[in-house]
Amino acid sequence: HITMYGDGNSAKLVGDIVNSATQVLSGVKSSTGLDLQALLAGFLGAKLEDKVDDKKLIAKPESEKDKKTDNKKVEDKKENDKK
Repeated sequence: HITMYGDGNSAKLVGDIVNSATQVLSGVKSSTGLDLQALLAGFLGAKLEDKVDDKKLIAKPESEKDKKTDNKKVEDKKENDKK
């Protein structure tokens, strides 16, 4: 069965793709017991969490004032370490 999609039928195309994907995932789960949807959701959630953590690790000062404040803190720490 071949369906041709023209202008204005993009919503139907997307609906058909989602429906087909749902049927495939359901078939895999029922035949193998493997829940691919949960597996993918967990994988993508972990990837997003890693990206958020990476951004927190490389956060940069927002302004020149913040940069000067950060530099002063580093200099003060070096001075205290020398004592």
